[in-house]
Amino acid sequence: MSFDRFLDTLSEQDSLAKEFDTIFFPTSAEKPTLVESKNLVFDDWPELRLVLVNQKYQYVQRNDKFKQKFSLIPDKWKPKKLSEMFKMEVSMSKSIECRDQTCEKFNDLRKSVSSQHFSEALIRLIKHYQERFNLPPITNKDFDVLHDFFKHMKIQCFSNIQTEIVDKASGSKIDSNLGARKSVLKSQNPLIMGLEHGMLSPEVEDSKVPEEHICSVIIEMLSRKYPEKDYQWEILEKCISKLLKSSPDKMTEVLDRENIESMEKLAADKFGRIGEIIPEDVISILVHDPFNPIKDKMIVAYQDQDGIFRYASIENCSGDEKPSSFLSIDIGETEMKQVQLLDILFFPLFRTKDSQNRGAVSLFVGERSQEHTSGESDKNSESFINDDKKFARDLKEIFDDVRKKLEGNYKLLKHEEKSWLKFVRRMLFTWHPDKNPGFEDKATEVVKFIQNEVERIEKGLPPDNDRSYSDFGNFREDFFRDCNDSAREQRYERHNYYQHFQRQRNQEDFEQNYDFQWNVPPSFKTNNLEAARLCLEVAKSHLKASKDNLNAGHNMVAAYMCRMVVEMCVKSVELTCTRTYTKTHDIKQIIVSLPEMEIKEDLLVAWRENVPNILKNYSDIFYKGLNRYTGEDPREFFQLHQGEIKEGIKQVDRDFVNICEDHLLKFENNC
Repeated sequence: MSFDRFLDTLSEQDSLAKEFDTIFFPTSAEKPTLVESKNLVFDDWPELRLVLVNQKYQYVQRNDKFKQKFSLIPDKWKPKKLSEMFKMEVSMSKSIECRDQTCEKFNDLRKSVSSQHFSEALIRLIKHYQERFNLPPITNKDFDVLHDFFKHMKIQCFSNIQTEIVDKASGSKIDSNLGARKSVLKSQNPLIMGLEHGMLSPEVEDSKVPEEHICSVIIEMLSRKYPEKDYQWEILEKCISKLLKSSPDKMTEVLDRENIESMEKLAADKFGRIGEIIPEDVISILVHDPFNPIKDKMIVAYQDQDGIFRYASIENCSGDEKPSSFLSIDIGETEMKQVQLLDILFFPLFRTKDSQNRGAVSLFVGERSQEHTSGESDKNSESFINDDKKFARDLKEIFDDVRKKLEGNYKLLKHEEKSWLKFVRRMLFTWHPDKNPGFEDKATEVVKFIQNEVERIEKGLPPDNDRSYSDFGNFREDFFRDCNDSAREQRYERHNYYQHFQRQRNQEDFEQNYDFQWNVPPSFKTNNLEAARLCLEVAKSHLKASKDNLNAGHNMVAAYMCRMVVEMCVKSVELTCTRTYTKTHDIKQIIVSLPEMEIKEDLLVAWRENVPNILKNYSDIFYKGLNRYTGEDPREFFQLHQGEIKEGIKQVDRDFVNICEDHLLKFENNC
């Protein structure tokens, strides 16, 4: 009781330290004794204390108030803390990095923590609790510093994280069973969080949810960012965990529900889907003109090396860049990406009903509704007719302009064939008749002119104004044919897109579309049945391969193929309600993320109850026995579990292939 009363009297302006050089605290032994405080150890690491049970340390008596008041104890009286005496380090020799090249489990987490919204939420939390708890005197002015700290954070994925306990004084390592971790601060500079790959897997029994593991590392990051005092960061853990479960644009709402005092907005408005894949229907209406004006913070379509289009934001541009120029874009990664302007396509500009109301979307600038046209345009099947001013000129003016652009950029790109062909492709798509409905005749002549000019320029021939452009011969025949085929294929998608746009734009909630303020067209694609069918057919092939390998005695291959049957079936279902599948091997994560539908509960039950554990974890199958510390031969392991694999194949055939087939047929029959 006296110890409690002493703690109650502690304050920032305590005068006891001036009167006494020494103070005694009770120990935590069964029969407490009074020991000089400097000779005691404060147990702020309970798991480690169990490991040090044979060490002759005397611990200060456990007390709920002691941890809260610890920072108020004068330094000359303070007991040592276990966390000050020992540290945990990642053992790179014993830890196993994730070898799954498609693993994207923690991408969303990294984006959330590195977002301005997360830093804004942290400042709001800290300010809210500053007066009642011991937290640093952070103000709104610290926003940029805090955001800069977190925005460069990287996440390294491990299939297994092993750590070592190190005595800070001697540098010696202590044997312990604390080695396995779900999360760890691998490095402070650069800032790297290490997370175990299986953290989100349903097979792993854990008393903590993933956000709690991650939150503990963020708390450690903050304590190292502000090392001047032992701040009570723990008070923020509950709210931080909830923030991690939400998207960045919803973090303000999370804190509102927690009754955290509001404050002025610090995070800048930002398009929320940077780095995400652009749906196919939106790709079909992209603007290819390589001379399209650009500006800072403009949302564009970036085509990566795999040919995939992603939402990106232009950063720090002057607006005077040429097609051959390089510029910085944000694609949702830790660092800005330097790309050539030729790798960027543009979204068509929206025209609004009222210049003061950016959300009131009418039509695209440069296009008019078919119902307001007559004559030749009425015969066109396009819902929207291109009315671009570039066709207002006569052919000679267009030819002169195109020739000037081709010649100028060939001088810049002639030693970079890949970039030169990108430029030519962009010019062809800009003028192609399938991209310019209503102006097919004129557009066809321009495309022929471009093809002939490319041949002339590459051969170093002078301009010939009397040359016929009716036949460009076999020069780069395959390249031009590919461009023509692509433009023709996109015309069908484009036509469908404008039909959807015309139908949807008159609905009340259409004008509230969040993306319009960023000049990003909405997508009307809700599924990808063709890809869903392909996934299911691949699953059936995997099932046959699994059975054949089991009969041949290749048990490990049979287990792997059976596991992939489940994954492909679930991704087939996913593609009936979204355009792209999730790049993860975590099957439960995919099922849980599905919208509410009848098959969702069936898949969850089948996964939980009918799939043998030996088939559940992708990494366990793929890397079984490759950990040099186990010495286990994977062939022997899967031979011993042949019966489970055989039963698993039967269950997967019944509970996944068959029900997913029925589910897909319902969608296909309704088309």
